[in-house]
Amino acid sequence: ISTTSILADLDLSNAQTVCDVGGGRGNFLIEIARKYPNIPNFVLFDLPGSVAHALPELLASNRTQIFSGSFFDLPKLQLALQNCSFITLKHILHNWDDDHAATIISNIIQAVTSKKEQHHYQNNIILAIADFIQPDIISESPMSRAVSALDIQMLATQPGARERSYHDFLSIIPHYVPRDSISLIPLRGPYGIIQIDLHLDYSS
Repeated sequence: ISTTSILADLDLSNAQTVCDVGGGRGNFLIEIARKYPNIPNFVLFDLPGSVAHALPELLASNRTQIFSGSFFDLPKLQLALQNCSFITLKHILHNWDDDHAATIISNIIQAVTSKKEQHHYQNNIILAIADFIQPDIISESPMSRAVSALDIQMLATQPGARERSYHDFLSIIPHYVPRDSISLIPLRGPYGIIQIDLHLDYSS
């Protein structure tokens, strides 16, 4: 997914701490920091083997914290996300089957809502999921065929992995998250952002 395309349509102007979950070496965070020099804090979270090779520009920044762990490890995720106001999950979920993808989303939401009395951003937390968005109805259009081909490729290379439609994404977001707090931001090509406005008073 083009970082330029995402940042053209994703508004982070009010973000205070941006956290990239599964952010690898920090490429996406660096691009965000360049576009939004006034964002005061960034957090990179990924497996130890990925963050060990974080980009020098990220390591040199006094605005960035780096946490290692798995998004299936809720305590480590809680530690990393405890002060985050904007959380990004870029091109991650299509690598996982529905059960694992649902767990990733649920863990992120739990990480920022389970200790609400300690969270700095009580009413302004956003989770932005950037991924391929498959059309609900497969057609003969070039875009629809391209995403279908990607879906087949994912299944062939990673059992259980798949591309999803907007309604498929809705089905893996916890039921206690109000559907009117979820929106789709279309991007260029077969991509989109599922944006969830999180509240800290969920009762799951």
